[in-house]
Amino acid sequence: MELNLTDFYCSSFRIDTECTITPELFSKIKCCSNLKEEEIKEKGIGFGNKYNISKKRHTAFAVIINVEKEKKYFIQFSYRTGSFLKKGVKLEPVSALLNCLKEQDEEVNFDCGLRFIYPTSLFNSIIPIPIKVQSPIFDEIRGFRLGKKKNKGIAFDTIIEREGQKLYHNLNFEYKTKLSEEFIKNIYDAGIDLSKKFMIKS
Repeated sequence: MELNLTDFYCSSFRIDTECTITPELFSKIKCCSNLKEEEIKEKGIGFGNKYNISKKRHTAFAVIINVEKEKKYFIQFSYRTGSFLKKGVKLEPVSALLNCLKEQDEEVNFDCGLRFIYPTSLFNSIIPIPIKVQSPIFDEIRGFRLGKKKNKGIAFDTIIEREGQKLYHNLNFEYKTKLSEEFIKNIYDAGIDLSKKFMIKS
């Protein structure tokens, strides 16, 4: 799965979860990696690759770590613009892990985090910033944090800040899904749709 983060001002995308995986599936995931057994025990199983979209370098990385012996596993996927894999490190691509996880049939809850960078020439936030104030301590409010509760949890948590000619939007939310072929793209699209609700075109 190669996400195009540049199609809507996104600079980074991360999702993670803890879920149950059968020993047979974990063994298959180990076979798909090119890591040695001692490396897996120390750091988990990593996957990563670089790719170019719209002349922009992207990096994808994923890791799976056993957090409860043969029961629960921590899984994280992250995508960023630029290059952040260490030189000389050779990993199997993220798609290899995704192909294995398609065998997982139950739904999984993901914690999702995205970072957007909007140009102020095209966008402003729903609460326009900066806000001028009269105070002996400060004279501008350059950002704000908003949240929405859902049952006993949080539907989303978001921080928007302005620096110069850019708006930085950090967005966190939960998403429940099966590990289908397109689940990462579906979560990414849901993040974009949610971020749009906090922006107004200039």
